[in-house]
Amino acid sequence: MIVFIPIVIIIGIICFLVVNNTESYSTEIKEYMEKAENGDADAQYDLGICFFNGDGVDKDTLKAVYWFTKSAEQGYAEAQNILGMYYKLNSGVDKNLEKAVYWFTKSAEQGNKDGQSNLGTCYCFGDGVEKDLTKAVYWYTKASEQGDVFAQNNLGVCYQNGDGVEKDLEKAEYWFTKSAEQGYAEAQFNLGYGLMCGIKRSFDSDQAINWILKAAEQGHVEAQYNIGIYYQIDISDKKDYKKAVYWLTKAAEKGHAEAQFSLGYLYKEGKGVEQDYKKEVYWFTKSAEQGYSVAQYHLGLCYQKGEGLEQDFIKATEWLTKAAEQGLSAAKDYL
Repeated sequence: MIVFIPIVIIIGIICFLVVNNTESYSTEIKEYMEKAENGDADAQYDLGICFFNGDGVDKDTLKAVYWFTKSAEQGYAEAQNILGMYYKLNSGVDKNLEKAVYWFTKSAEQGNKDGQSNLGTCYCFGDGVEKDLTKAVYWYTKASEQGDVFAQNNLGVCYQNGDGVEKDLEKAEYWFTKSAEQGYAEAQFNLGYGLMCGIKRSFDSDQAINWILKAAEQGHVEAQYNIGIYYQIDISDKKDYKKAVYWLTKAAEKGHAEAQFSLGYLYKEGKGVEQDYKKEVYWFTKSAEQGYSVAQYHLGLCYQKGEGLEQDFIKATEWLTKAAEQGLSAAKDYL
């Protein structure tokens, strides 16, 4: 038999556990606790951080949410933003995007840059609120002017694409640069790739590659792939197959389908690495299984020729068909 306990009783039990089990806490935590229980919003926020990080207490999401809520309800902007994140990410509370927007708004309206950035993202994607790119740009701008790296990058994207604002590549470059100079990998890649692909009419290709390289060194998978391709193809005097293998391997190991295919092709050709048909097939297969049509086509050819594996015309046809169904003309010609 299922017994339903009244919610008021449950809340009472939680509150009792949150505020009364203090015997094992340090003096500093006890001081925070005393101030928090007396309604000090700063102390409530600090106590929430302690429970969030496990600083001086056991890590406890439930207690962190409890104290952040207490602080947020008193108008503490940082707590309001964090509480919004809890509701957005389904951590410690049931996911509720509308409540996330509510708390982000409270925080943003007080000038908190994190709240402004998060609220901008909600408007950008329509999370918990009707999608409104103009409002997204408004809040991204507010946060960007305070130095928020995420908002600066996102604002750059808006200017680059003309989302919620008139397209302006100079402003896109400006905001990407602001974020990239603070070390944000996504912005570094966007800036480098944008420079390479015409974000402005004249540019230094070395500068573009350097930004992409900075992002790659931070583990940005798309940057790693693009740097690998840069070293692989013959567009400058910088061709270096060993460096291509290095960066494509980094991206391939993270599941990047195009990088997996390109790496497999280098093993096929023996460029920058010892020729190895089995590794060629291994990486072609990884890529093909993700639906990359070019890899499916080349894997089909491997099965057809028996290159790196046992010849199998049935599997060859299967992979060539998959590629053809995606519109790859070369695969259609083989069927």
